[in-house]
Amino acid sequence: MVHPALIHNDITAHNVIISNDGQLFIIDWDHMKLGSIYVDLATTLMNTTQFNPVFMHSLLKGYEELRPLNRVERKLISALYRLPREAWHIARFPNRPRSRNMLDIMEQTWLLRLRGMDVLDEWVNSGPN
Repeated sequence: MVHPALIHNDITAHNVIISNDGQLFIIDWDHMKLGSIYVDLATTLMNTTQFNPVFMHSLLKGYEELRPLNRVERKLISALYRLPREAWHIARFPNRPRSRNMLDIMEQTWLLRLRGMDVLDEWVNSGPN
């Protein structure tokens, strides 16, 4: 396992720019902190791929071109992906108005999330042992 690293901590579609020549740039590093690369990657999958299997595979392939992941690391990322951050927020702050919105988002995206979980299961099983 990797020790804590500097992570972006807020990779969303708005913080990713793709240049005309296809280079990808990550901007807006003001939320950078010491943290887990696994949490950051799982969160990035949720925030940027729209639960689309093609986008998910693309992100994971690109990531592993720079830093290959072993089977245990892949399983960890897959497990973290299964914990919707909206559910954690709702459980911590049930009376906040935003919690109702987050519950609606989870309900609207749940089937897509389940499909994303299947994509990650395939990815875990296709990787190195």
